[in-house]
Amino acid sequence: MPLTAQVKILRALQEGEIEAVGTEKTQKIDVRIISATNQSIEELIKENRFREDLYYRINVISIRIPPLKERAEDIRVTAKFLLRKITQRTGKRVVSFSDAVMHFFMHYDWPGNVRELENVIESAVHLTNTEMLELEDLPDHMQQSLYISKEVMGLKEIISRAEKQAIIHAIQKSNGDKIKAADLLGISKSSFYEKIKRYDLSQ
Repeated sequence: MPLTAQVKILRALQEGEIEAVGTEKTQKIDVRIISATNQSIEELIKENRFREDLYYRINVISIRIPPLKERAEDIRVTAKFLLRKITQRTGKRVVSFSDAVMHFFMHYDWPGNVRELENVIESAVHLTNTEMLELEDLPDHMQQSLYISKEVMGLKEIISRAEKQAIIHAIQKSNGDKIKAADLLGISKSSFYEKIKRYDLSQ
């Protein structure tokens, strides 16, 4: 925020009045200020980029919200909320995240916090052709992180993802004929249908 704007805000808070642009007439105000920042105000004050008097004027009650990487338990509910918000706005039907995507979200550092999470989900929603977001739907700039995440995911998750992709490929190659798809994979029909149900590929 420019220092000139800081002076105006400080004056308005101290005097309880403002002067509209283009006029010399003052107007009384009765407001409360709610402000947020992702920077250290103390450091900005030391660098003379933020007025110390304004800081103490607005810093009546201070609440620190930990970064997203320190709130892993919030990531799942936040991601689901953002997905609903984005799909309502875009009109695209995407209803869930794969277990692999959610696992990746839970272990990613999220340097951009909730804003980055929202951008990633919105990009994936535009890229996907299914109702469930998969790892391959994530933006290109995150693909490198997937190699790191595989070390975290564990063997079970990696195998599950590969198995699901193999089933999808077999169904596509057999033009939707599930019996042929099972033959292509070399597994029994009962085993194939069990996996179809497990990975929610019945549609």
